[in-house]
Amino acid sequence: MFFRSYKKSSNPGIKNIFLTFLFIFFYSLTLSILSIFALSYPYALAFGYDLAIVWVFLAMYFGLGIPTFTTNDFFLKYQKLFSTLLILIGVVVLGLQIFDLRLPIISPGSVIFWNATPLAAWLTGLTVLIYTTVWAYLAYRGSTVLSDIKQRRKFYALAFNMVCIGVSALLFFPSHSELQSLISFLLIVPAYIFTIVVFLASSRQTSV
Repeated sequence: MFFRSYKKSSNPGIKNIFLTFLFIFFYSLTLSILSIFALSYPYALAFGYDLAIVWVFLAMYFGLGIPTFTTNDFFLKYQKLFSTLLILIGVVVLGLQIFDLRLPIISPGSVIFWNATPLAAWLTGLTVLIYTTVWAYLAYRGSTVLSDIKQRRKFYALAFNMVCIGVSALLFFPSHSELQSLISFLLIVPAYIFTIVVFLASSRQTSV
């Protein structure tokens, strides 16, 4: 359904939504494949994690083209600046991880700690947190002009979910604790699912 909307739509917002969630899917798929098939290959885990980080920054890059951002005059005016800044942070993170390569650690409970360079891990987590917090603020602000209470509540929930995703990222990327990883997982899964449902519903309405 969403892919059909992407192919038929001339709306760049729809295409950016598609690409954002496509790269989020690639990120999840990459980590899942590594967790299942590469536990015995530490270098595959390390470089696979680097690839997953590429997907994260690409998702955020295309996310800047989603109407949540482009309908805001300030972000629209400085969109190129924010996009460039995001690319630079991604390059710095990847450079740190590649030139200071650290092999992942597998706990006795089979939990993978990706063990990235601390600066890179915290930089990734903070970037995602700031990004999702701004997204949450803009979603909340946009909800104030809606007269439909159901739509307004949906935007409130979306704003809350984006904050949950940001906090989850801040816990996950520098994690060296099974409890920290568990909390991150419990925060991101329901928020991730609900966010996709909201955007799929929105894209369907937009394409009609």
